Amino acid sequence: MDEQGEAVSLEGPPPLEQAVVWLARALTCEDLGARLNQLAQQHLPCEEVAIYARRGQGYELLSASGAPLPRRLPGDFELPHEPELVASPPWCPWEQPLLLPLQGRNRRVGVLIARVTGTLPPLRDPSLGILQGVGGALLEGLLADERRTHAVLRRSTRRGVARPRSTRAIASNGNGNGVPNASGDVELIGRSPALDQVQRMITRVARVDSPVLLLGETGTGKSLVANAIHKASGRSEGPFVVVNCAAIPKDLAESEFFGHVKGAFTGALREHRGKVEQANGGTLFLDEVGELSASAQGKLLLFLEERRYCPVGSERERRADVRVVAATNRDLEADVSAGSFRQDLLYRLNVFPLTLAPLRQRGEDVLLLASHFLERIAKRYELPQPSLTAAAMQRLREYSWPGNLRELRNVL
Repeated sequence: MDEQGEAVSLEGPPPLEQAVVWLARALTCEDLGARLNQLAQQHLPCEEVAIYARRGQGYELLSASGAPLPRRLPGDFELPHEPELVASPPWCPWEQPLLLPLQGRNRRVGVLIARVTGTLPPLRDPSLGILQGVGGALLEGLLADERRTHAVLRRSTRRGVARPRSTRAIASNGNGNGVPNASGDVELIGRSPALDQVQRMITRVARVDSPVLLLGETGTGKSLVANAIHKASGRSEGPFVVVNCAAIPKDLAESEFFGHVKGAFTGALREHRGKVEQANGGTLFLDEVGELSASAQGKLLLFLEERRYCPVGSERERRADVRVVAATNRDLEADVSAGSFRQDLLYRLNVFPLTLAPLRQRGEDVLLLASHFLERIAKRYELPQPSLTAAAMQRLREYSWPGNLRELRNVL
């Protein structure tokens, strides 16, 4: 108890540190890196700054200004306990960079590396301590939020990320490019660096509402990743609405997106809620967005700019709060050059581009996926689960899998 009778907690970080960690969770990875860069340049005579965050057993580049730096620090990199000037390290283009370890509550969470261009304060100067303390707390908040989101993803994949027949996943003409199991669920399966990179990107983009554009060959799991982004976001309790843009007739696109009122056109016998209204409060997934007609592209662009729309046959304007995730296997930049896709719409959708690797670039993931599919198939038909022979595993590794996950499932 304090002098006024209030209970005093002897556990947990101090209130100021808690506040800094809490604020960090409201920033994107890029925002946090930019803030730390600005903070460093206020306290140090430097022009170029890099921030590396501790992920796993190594340090991964979070933000950098100036000369290109490696994405990860070398495996033999040893972080000093105190601020230190290092003479010409082989992994850094700067002559004598300053290394500032960033300390969290119980471990080092990263390192700030600066190219010094003037007279440094003493390495034990309080200003460096402030920079280390604030930087460490901010970075710890970011990493804690990433761990929380990864945990949500793991729980989501264990119980099935997408359920096309549920009230949460409203499909339009198909169930997408996920990895279905026997019950229609989909899961993120694999341990490859390519999939790990996708997981990290999902974590980052899930915290913001900006559009995401998923790119990759047919069958690489774009629908699955779209649903994983939804499940890891603050919209996870809202609907996840799928629109197969390739299956929408040209003259019905506006009604499909925005709905129509009774009598709006011949055959409109009752009011119809469009996909945008169905997705209100959640995520609208536009699969095969590159297949939209020019007219539909214009209508979609207008909605993305204004977040307002009118159902066909109505003059009453409505608003919708949706997060848009789009996917395509087309080269949209080439389509823009050819005049078949609007450049301004591409700019609107391409805020967070994420390219999914084809199965042939995912190494041993093909064996994990094959085992997963065999397990599901065996359960479905009440058969003993078969095991892969060494020869079969070699064949799986060597084949190029042009149809990716979908082809692998069909072959098995």
